Amino acid sequence: MRITGGKLRSRTLNTSGFQGIRPTTDRARETIFNILLNHCDFDDIAVLDLCAGSGALGIEALSRGAASAAFVEKSRKNCTLLADSLKMLDIATMARVVCDDAVRSVAHFQGERHDERFDMIFCDPPYAAKLLNPVFAALAASSICAENCVFIAEHDVRE
Repeated sequence: MRITGGKLRSRTLNTSGFQGIRPTTDRARETIFNILLNHCDFDDIAVLDLCAGSGALGIEALSRGAASAAFVEKSRKNCTLLADSLKMLDIATMARVVCDDAVRSVAHFQGERHDERFDMIFCDPPYAAKLLNPVFAALAASSICAENCVFIAEHDVRE
């Protein structure tokens, strides 16, 4: 799996060892980001990658100019592998990995200590988990979405 654009273009992401993930293909990521680039400026935005898995979507955003990214992943093993990938790509200082449930993590970014706002949020939950609507409801009830926040989700046709 390779990064399709930006300063890390053509660098590879090692997805071996990750458990229970369905990485977004290179072609699909390239298409998603080409569409986004027609509508959004990536310079200095804050990105949230929910159900991050390998972190490919958030890493792609960092490669294209995002200032920071938070990656939320439930699997402890995947969190460790994702943190290793960020170090290998030399972008660990721009990112952090939160090992938590996607819905519960929304509260993590709110409150006295965090009170963060994100300009772009990716959500790619396992299709069988039916998490998209609960995540969307949690985001709508929170204050972590910046004005004009863009929400990109991959989901099963039945959700």
